[in-house]
Amino acid sequence: MVTLVIGWTGAVLSTVLGVPQMVKLWRTRDTAGLSVFFWQLKVCIDIIWFSHGLILCLQGSNAWNMVVPNGLSAIVTGTVIVLLHQTRGIGYFRLLAPGLAMAAAFVAADFFVGSFVFGLLSSIPSVLANGGQSISLVRSRSISGVAPFFLLAYTVNQIVWVAWGHLMNDAGTIITSWVTGVLVWFNMLWWLLRRAGVPALFAKAGADGVG
Repeated sequence: MVTLVIGWTGAVLSTVLGVPQMVKLWRTRDTAGLSVFFWQLKVCIDIIWFSHGLILCLQGSNAWNMVVPNGLSAIVTGTVIVLLHQTRGIGYFRLLAPGLAMAAAFVAADFFVGSFVFGLLSSIPSVLANGGQSISLVRSRSISGVAPFFLLAYTVNQIVWVAWGHLMNDAGTIITSWVTGVLVWFNMLWWLLRRAGVPALFAKAGADGVG
């Protein structure tokens, strides 16, 4: 019962965490401080965790709380990709191709090798994506395009998935949620510091976003 509650709590958070960022972008068309690299890799992350949930279900685990939110999250990510294309003029191939290529390789590894190796591999796009957002938060002169609720929900979400991974004893979830959590928690902390008056570090002249 506890596992079920925690799992679906994570599902709800995963589903809604990207919505505030999407709405903010759609309303303002302001992408300052937003990492293009993060959203390129978010394409990969949504696909591989949707697939991992399906594989767990096929193996007899109740992992629909992983399948549903990642499917919905992919819709949110797709919307943000469209907005980045419209506001920054970046081609769809450049925005989508890296994530789709990585996803194909990682899904194959999950299916043919197993959850532990998948966990190690899936940490790579998570580290790169959240690391890209970390760089943008540190270096961008303006972070006005970053929705604070997105960062807060993402932070809480990682705590929930760490707990669920341990309860389910799923190596893939445990490894990736811990690795991702460290960067997500850093991003939340650094956003608070920027809002408190800490200036951009190593900023590029005239740059609203890095990456």
